[in-house]
Amino acid sequence: MIKRVIGIDRGKNTGFAEYDGELYAGTTDFWGAVDAVELHDSKETVVIVELSNSKHVWHSKGQNGKAMARTGVNVGSVIREAELLAARFISKGYNVITVHPRGKKTAQDIKAITGYEGRTNEHTRDAIMLAWSYRHLLKNGAVKG
Repeated sequence: MIKRVIGIDRGKNTGFAEYDGELYAGTTDFWGAVDAVELHDSKETVVIVELSNSKHVWHSKGQNGKAMARTGVNVGSVIREAELLAARFISKGYNVITVHPRGKKTAQDIKAITGYEGRTNEHTRDAIMLAWSYRHLLKNGAVKG
C-alpha cells in the first residue's frame, strides 16, 4: 500500500517534498534527495521526478557565446541528474513517475492550493506541486503514471 508520495525538482538546489497525509518540503542536494527517499520502504513510496524535455536553444540578447554555452551545460546537467535519480530509484524498486515541467507557482499559489505556509523557492514549490498532484495515490493504493 502506498503511504507517501515524494516530489523532486532537480536543480542547483533540489526541491524536495513529501506528502503522507501531511506536507513537508525543503531543499537539498542530489545525494540528500537520494538519502531522503531511501529512508522509506520502496513498496510504500511513489517518487515523482520532474524531468525536463528541453530542446530549447539557449540564447539571450546581449549574452556572449561563453555565457550561452554555460547555460546549456547547466541545463544539460540538471536533466541528466534527474534521469540518474529516476534510474537509481527504479533500480531500488521504487515506483517512479517522471513528468515534464507544468508551469510555475508563487508562494501565494502554494498556500492557496495546499495550505502549506513554510518558506519556499522555485524548486521547492515545483516539488510540492509534484507531490500534491499525485497525493490521490495514497487513497487508491495504486500507481497510475
